[in-house]
Amino acid sequence: MSILVLAERDLNRFWKYKWWLAGIVAMNLSDLLIMALIFGNIVRREYISNYMQFVAPGITIMALFLSAFSIGREAAVEIRRGYYQYLLSLPVSDWQIVIGKILAGTIRGLIYVAPFIILTFAIVGLPNLLGVALIVIAIVLTAASMSSLGIALAPLAKRLDIYITIRSLIYFLVFFFSTIFYPESALLNLAKMNRAFYLVYYVAKINPASIAAEIIRNALNIPQSACPDIPTFVTINLLLIIIGTITYVRVLRRK
Repeated sequence: MSILVLAERDLNRFWKYKWWLAGIVAMNLSDLLIMALIFGNIVRREYISNYMQFVAPGITIMALFLSAFSIGREAAVEIRRGYYQYLLSLPVSDWQIVIGKILAGTIRGLIYVAPFIILTFAIVGLPNLLGVALIVIAIVLTAASMSSLGIALAPLAKRLDIYITIRSLIYFLVFFFSTIFYPESALLNLAKMNRAFYLVYYVAKINPASIAAEIIRNALNIPQSACPDIPTFVTINLLLIIIGTITYVRVLRRK
């Protein structure tokens, strides 16, 4: 029950900026439509026959990453302002504090990503029940792991601008060393022509954002989707959750 109360606190803060949230969702949805319309006429058809269908799951995971990861920025602000001292004074354990934050970040991610999932279904079509189950598992695991990663990084940066810089670097690696915007087959062909791109290809293969996008694409039978490595996806996400939890608890105990 204490965990739910702590999660509700972070969720209430999330809803406090509901008009800002609506504006960000609208902006990201427009980004999806504009990108699909522009690149749909540029991308070679032998790589992607329908770019809007292909990129919709990728943009969905990108939006999920951004929203779930945002809980880390709030955790960084709390530590910087000493608000963690209030949290530690509550009749709850430090483990409950961090689990409550991860739960809040996960729920926030699910709320934020809902319009993107609906739009993806509208563009591509509805999956079967097994596909729905796989999509839900992929989204929940990704949201939980990104929330954990966000709060794990929060105590490591003594200044908020440093945290934002680190977050931006992670965004770059996760989004562009992945199959969010382009298929795995294109990355492999590029790597064969230039060995320097093998790093991008191998990182994209184990990138949880890539695998989550491929899970959605496979569930919706989208062409040019790669076979998702489910064991790697589950392992990496669980490791991120464990690392994030332990890191934040250790920081609280040092304060």
